[in-house]
Amino acid sequence: MKTRTYNPLDLHIGQIVQIDQYCEVVYVDKQKQVVKIKAKESVTRIIGVIKKALGEYIPGNYNSSYGLDPGEYEQPTLAVSKYIWLYQTRTSIKAPIKLVHPEDILTAI
Repeated sequence: MKTRTYNPLDLHIGQIVQIDQYCEVVYVDKQKQVVKIKAKESVTRIIGVIKKALGEYIPGNYNSSYGLDPGEYEQPTLAVSKYIWLYQTRTSIKAPIKLVHPEDILTAI
């Protein structure tokens, strides 16, 4: 059976891991980047894997002098420079999902 999801550490859903820091994917000056934040709780549980796109945000353009012609509207886009895979984790059932880069997982328990 083929696996479609990238899983570099061969972790399983429900597995408990110890982490150093977690990630947030945010825009910094029109660049979508990964920002790492020190984890308050180091023991967490794997709940999935997600693929995120990084790159440059290009805002849309609409000139009101053209009227309401939809052909004159340029939609905003994200010029993707690369994709990354992040593990989704939670410390408890009601806790928010935190994204963790594979490099930041210290040990699997």
